[in-house]
Amino acid sequence: MNLAIEGGFKKILYTNFNHSNEFLTVGTTKGFAIYSCDPFNIVFEGDEGEITIIEMMNSLVALVGNGPEPAFSARKLSMYNINEESLQPHFELSFQTPILAVKMSSSHFIVVLENKIHIYELQNVRNVRAIDTYPNPKGLCALSHNDFYLAYPGVRGTGQVCINDGIKEEMTIEAHKSSLSTLIFSPDGTLLATASQQGTLIRVFLIPEGVQEYLFRRGTSAAKIYSMSIDDTNSHLCVSSSTGTLHIFKMDAQSKPGSMEYLPDYIVNVWNPHRSVNCLQLPFGGLRSLCALRNSSVYLVTEDGDFCQYRTSEHELTLIKREAI
Repeated sequence: MNLAIEGGFKKILYTNFNHSNEFLTVGTTKGFAIYSCDPFNIVFEGDEGEITIIEMMNSLVALVGNGPEPAFSARKLSMYNINEESLQPHFELSFQTPILAVKMSSSHFIVVLENKIHIYELQNVRNVRAIDTYPNPKGLCALSHNDFYLAYPGVRGTGQVCINDGIKEEMTIEAHKSSLSTLIFSPDGTLLATASQQGTLIRVFLIPEGVQEYLFRRGTSAAKIYSMSIDDTNSHLCVSSSTGTLHIFKMDAQSKPGSMEYLPDYIVNVWNPHRSVNCLQLPFGGLRSLCALRNSSVYLVTEDGDFCQYRTSEHELTLIKREAI
């Protein structure tokens, strides 16, 4: 996770792709950087100090700092416009407790605290709603890009997911038997993929109906799901995990759960889930990784600072690029 740079070392603290998976944002102990994915090039960097959260929507970049010499307090969000000549905060917001996550859509952004989620309009920075939540120490949440849908954990220790459209009362989905580990929306916001801390089953729900549409099996042994991504055609789901594997599942009529409602859940979960059409053993072992699907490519970033691009085919993943962040 340490990368050599001029004058010392920098440690990667945060990575994420933007909403279209065109850009990669990286926060480090020395600042932050934004990379284009294809071609892989650095397009912007700042030496603002230790950055623990960096999220991007078009030219707007949200930053949160932390540590002994932070660029900002862990309780302060700073929003920048990287198209402006001088890198000065577009606006800043402070909170009473540390910020655990920030998510941005085309019209809103949210700030996740351990027991509350604040929803803001992006254009005028108006706080439209504050949602009290169950304890969420990891700041787990997902925000759709277009139509506003927000997903976050329900009762702690369960696999319950709360869906909120920012106005109406929330809808609850009983997604898993154990606690949630990962939530992601499809690019168009019509699908929500969920994984539990068990990490064996991936469920995909229709939004806003909350009905399960797909059920996939990553494996039979428990694993930590590091990341998931749905492509812009809602036809494939990519999953990276602590087993050091990258799975790609095909979402079509054949991969929908069959009619087995008369059987107990534990039997349905063993017999019915579909397995991946592509499975790649990564050369990085169980390193924490972040995956993203775009067009016919899979992007993968590891905590050690490797960026890989794979070309996908029906039953094969081919490495076409490997770069260092």
